[in-house]
Amino acid sequence: MAKIGKFWVVIKPTKKSVLLDIVFLRDVKGMGLQYLGGLKPSEIYGTYTLKSEAYKIAKKLLAKIN
Repeated sequence: MAKIGKFWVVIKPTKKSVLLDIVFLRDVKGMGLQYLGGLKPSEIYGTYTLKSEAYKIAKKLLAKIN
């Protein structure tokens, strides 16, 4: 059985966002805390198992917005 540990999260950027604002590593418990802190599911662009993929997507999103 596969176990999901940590994963990379990319959230939708705003015009003031920087890379470190929109991509971060979390586990399920950490995501629960993000939601308690105000993160809405609609703000999440995607979740990824690979850091490189998450950063690639995040950089493309920032490029589109700027």
